[in-house]
Amino acid sequence: SNKDKNLFDQACNFSEQVYYELENSYIGNDTKANPQDAVSQFIVLVNWIELLSMNSFDEKHKKSISNAVKDFIAIFSDNNSKIILPKLKYIEDYKNRFLKLMTTNKFIKIDPLTTLYDAINV
Repeated sequence: SNKDKNLFDQACNFSEQVYYELENSYIGNDTKANPQDAVSQFIVLVNWIELLSMNSFDEKHKKSISNAVKDFIAIFSDNNSKIILPKLKYIEDYKNRFLKLMTTNKFIKIDPLTTLYDAINV
């Protein structure tokens, strides 16, 4: 229904706003953030992707998540294009949820997501 679509759009917009507020809070003057900052950003990103997985999404949503992932990779990847997340149980759970989501056709065709998959699949 139209109400459900509006609610889905609002939830996606909220996720996007939280993601960018977090990003803005720790970037500073350069384009790289501290690696430990990747944890909260990654959690928000995974929750946002899970939200998108629950519904069909349009080009606007695809572009939003693609831009966010490109930023995440640019900010947190090391010189080897890898993103090292701490080896903590709750982070491993989010990592596994992300890796599982990436096996679905809905996301496998979105280039920045496959790049992120390769970057964290270590």
